Amino acid sequence: MEGVLHAFDAITLQELWNDKQNKSRDGIGNFAKFVAPTVADGKVFVPNFGALGAADGSGSLNVYGLLPGGGTQTPLVPNGTYTIRSRFSQLVIDDPAFSGEGGTVLQQWTVNGGLNQSWQLTNVSTNVVSLINKSSGLALEVAGASRSNSALVDQNPYTGNPSQLWNVISVGDGFYELTNVNSGQALDVDGGVTNAGAQIDQFPYKSVAWQQWSFN
Repeated sequence: MEGVLHAFDAITLQELWNDKQNKSRDGIGNFAKFVAPTVADGKVFVPNFGALGAADGSGSLNVYGLLPGGGTQTPLVPNGTYTIRSRFSQLVIDDPAFSGEGGTVLQQWTVNGGLNQSWQLTNVSTNVVSLINKSSGLALEVAGASRSNSALVDQNPYTGNPSQLWNVISVGDGFYELTNVNSGQALDVDGGVTNAGAQIDQFPYKSVAWQQWSFN
């Protein structure tokens, strides 16, 4: 089974990094059960399981540490203003009818150029982002900081709560999984439908197209 390696802030417990954010470079492969990661000399050593030289990179020892240049990384998606488009429906995340109201559940809708479909993305740490609607000034969040499957995604004033922060994880071809820092669940179109007006929720990531997004 493929593992996931996470790094957390020891004080706030906010996730700082995981190996799936840039899987082609950092992917851990098949985790070797009962062999705990070892920290030594400022690095983390993690073996993975499988035939030596296998195509999935298993059967090797992964060594993680700071990148050259003091550990700085280039974000997968730079700070900027974007629409967030579903790979499956080709519709974008939208504040319904320019509501501008806190607690409004977000939907997918046909691209129309409205500011209610534009989102200011800010990397609060590399590949952990906030998303603020340009029309309402409110943050995309999981309603009530829920950790439940299918909890709806709404907008509310930005506080920096982990329920308003999203891990950006590349899935290839210019698409990304957005995983909520608080719940660990993926941004998802409720019911996996293509209908305009379908609500946005969270659900465990299943590698399906309605959980994959592009920034345009």
